[in-house]
Amino acid sequence: MITAVIVINCLVALACLGVAWRLWRLRHHLRLLRWMMGDLTQHTEAALQGATDALIAGQQSTQRLQWRYRHVHRQFGQLQRLLVVASWGQGLLSKTLWRSRQPGRSGVEPAQVKGKRKGRRNPAKA
Repeated sequence: MITAVIVINCLVALACLGVAWRLWRLRHHLRLLRWMMGDLTQHTEAALQGATDALIAGQQSTQRLQWRYRHVHRQFGQLQRLLVVASWGQGLLSKTLWRSRQPGRSGVEPAQVKGKRKGRRNPAKA
C-alpha cells in the first residue's frame, strides 16, 4: 500500500514537473514574443515617423506648386490680354500706315464728283 502511494505521488510529481516545464517554456516564448513585438513597434513607429515627415513635406510641396500654378495661370491670362491688345493696336497701326502710304490718298475719301463714278469708264472715250 505504501508502495502504491509512493508510486502515485511520484507520478503526480512528474506530471506537475511536466506542467511546470511547459509553463516555463511558454513563459520563455511569451517573453521572446513580447521583446519581438516591442522591437517591431519601435521600428514601425520610426518608419511611420519618416513616412509622416515625408507626407507633410509632400503636402507642403503640393501647396507651393498649386500656388505657383495659380500665379502662372494669372500671368498667362494677363499675357493673353496684352497680346490681344497689342494685336489690335498693330492692326490699327498697319491700316493707318497703309492708308497714309498709298499715293494720292490722305486717309480720307474725297467726295465723288458729280457725273463721274468711281470704277466706270466714260463710254465716249472707249
